[in-house]
Amino acid sequence: LGRSIFIPSPDQVRMVKWMTGVQDSWGEKDDYFTRKNGIFYFNERTDHLVKVKGYRINLSDITNLISKESFVEEVRVIAIEGQMGEHQLVAFVRCVISEVDLDPMARLGLACQKALPTYMIPSRFILIDQFPYGDTGKHNLAQLKLIAKTTG
Repeated sequence: LGRSIFIPSPDQVRMVKWMTGVQDSWGEKDDYFTRKNGIFYFNERTDHLVKVKGYRINLSDITNLISKESFVEEVRVIAIEGQMGEHQLVAFVRCVISEVDLDPMARLGLACQKALPTYMIPSRFILIDQFPYGDTGKHNLAQLKLIAKTTG
């Protein structure tokens, strides 16, 4: 591996971080593995990659596609774990009601079918009046997962 992917830790002498799609143990916003005493530590992903049906999928790609529809005001795609441990994609959508002339679920499904491979198409689209937000102003993923499980 080239030296360009390793950067020195700002607060630790003789430590480096490896730039990847994961969050380091210092909780910084960039994507890293951390290495302490020659061992790389992995904490969590900071990007929106999930593995569905053997494919790594960036949920932002699906979110961006759905948000291009004129009647969509806000969207969030999440992966929830099914009964067999597999991930299923669920899209939460808040619509501008006045612009929805056809069934919004059908329009979103068609848009996804035209532009995405089948493994990237959400298995469900859930219309939501208002997104739940956490204290930080971000979508409350725990609440969204609960909504997904209770709406069948």
